[in-house]
Amino acid sequence: MILGRTGQVSILNPDINGGNLPGTLLRQIGLALGMFLWRGDMILRHNPAGRPVFDWLMAVPFLLGLVWCLVNWKRPSALLVLLWVSVMLWPTILAEDTPHFLRAVGVLPAALLLPALGLAWLWDWARLPVWLRQGVVLVLVVGSLWLTVQDYVNYARQPDVAYLFETAVTDLAESINQDSAETATSTGSGQVVYLDEERFWQKYSTLRYLVPEERVTLYRPENGLDVDINQGIAVYTYPFIAQDFVESMWQSPALVSVEVGSLARGDLETEAVPLYLRYGVESAPDLPMMASFSDQMGLYDVVVVETEDGRLLVDLVWMAETATSASSSQAVLDDLVVFVHVVGADGLVAQDDSPPANGFWPADWWQPGLFLRDRHEIVLPENTDAAAYQFHIGWYDAATQTRLPVRAEDGTPLGDAFIWSNHRASE
Repeated sequence: MILGRTGQVSILNPDINGGNLPGTLLRQIGLALGMFLWRGDMILRHNPAGRPVFDWLMAVPFLLGLVWCLVNWKRPSALLVLLWVSVMLWPTILAEDTPHFLRAVGVLPAALLLPALGLAWLWDWARLPVWLRQGVVLVLVVGSLWLTVQDYVNYARQPDVAYLFETAVTDLAESINQDSAETATSTGSGQVVYLDEERFWQKYSTLRYLVPEERVTLYRPENGLDVDINQGIAVYTYPFIAQDFVESMWQSPALVSVEVGSLARGDLETEAVPLYLRYGVESAPDLPMMASFSDQMGLYDVVVVETEDGRLLVDLVWMAETATSASSSQAVLDDLVVFVHVVGADGLVAQDDSPPANGFWPADWWQPGLFLRDRHEIVLPENTDAAAYQFHIGWYDAATQTRLPVRAEDGTPLGDAFIWSNHRASE
């Protein structure tokens, strides 16, 4: 039991060495030595895939430092560096996935001394003029720093890196802290954020580090929720469980916001999925109806925000005009889809078609007096000015593709889409 993991990854395991232990050992030694200048760890969570410990500008200083230690091996300092590197390489040599930077982490303190020794030797090399040898050292150091920064900046921009380092959990913590801070300012109390205890608080130590415990009220879905919506609350739930327990919060009149959290992906998973849902409840707005869709749904507000990276965040505020009882012939249909189309003189430019709240708002949750803020994200083509286009907004039946007819508040027919001109804001 104690050595179970060791047995799984050890090259002594016939499944790993393929019956050729000596050949496997030699190959492992070569890969381990090659990690310094040739090829590093290929596991993206540990390192920019394949990047060696030292870049090509540090190759000569590294080799000079290694030669100096070998030549002066009788010196205790040189012998210590050689023994340190030699001994601490064995954890990665004797296991699969060589070079594995986590298993070889013990090498790094001593390994860093080797190029430092080489640079020091170059700095003092008497055969070159002072200005030349010191200039070479400065060029190598500055150039190596530039290459390293470039490599790791590009590394941080890779989407897979965000998943591996659980940035969605950081986003969740930031959202919780923002909610609790805003509410504390307005109500004098921070106990308005409700968080799933088992699926978030207990599971992610990062969350417990970033969010003070007094800022959240922990709950378990199976026990339901007992909240006072007059406070203004935010409930964070796991998307892939039944959300029935949330419905108890819907008390008209109120405005509900449903936000789908950042994407997350486990090590062994192939598809990224939202980490969390945020249901926010606040007092109902005083808004006039802008348009009615088949006397089922009313549109009360449209807000478009253009982000710095060129995305459009379109927030629509809806309210049902009819009851949701299954016995009512005017009940809201189950398979209605909201469309938001960006249209110019030449036709459709971009669009987002999705169920309300990205499918996390069942049809039987609608009720008169309960507003829903429904967000749609649209990516525009490059060099597109959103202010020059119109937004066509409406609903259609997913089964038949039939759009709901639209009329203005005074009853004037508007066709099958509400046309809204963008008054652009910037985020």
